[in-house]
Amino acid sequence: MDTVKPRLDLGLGNILSIGMTVVSLVAVIVTVSLSYGQLRAKDDVHDMRIAIVEAQLAKRESAEQAANNRLSTIEGDIRVIRQILEGVRPPPR
Repeated sequence: MDTVKPRLDLGLGNILSIGMTVVSLVAVIVTVSLSYGQLRAKDDVHDMRIAIVEAQLAKRESAEQAANNRLSTIEGDIRVIRQILEGVRPPPR
């Protein structure tokens, strides 16, 4: 009995189908690559904006701390002035 080996039949329809599948796959890969690049660029922009906001926040916190230090100094000066004035004022009769 003769054994019949299966033969790969590559007709024009099969070749076109394989070609269209490859073209579609390439289109998907290109689209995903472009989308990834755009998302990466947006991510870089967001990282830059976050860094700017963090720098502004640090600047505000530093300014607030400086203002608090000045207020503490002023409060101390007022206490000293009050003590001086109480020493100069004649005692109540």
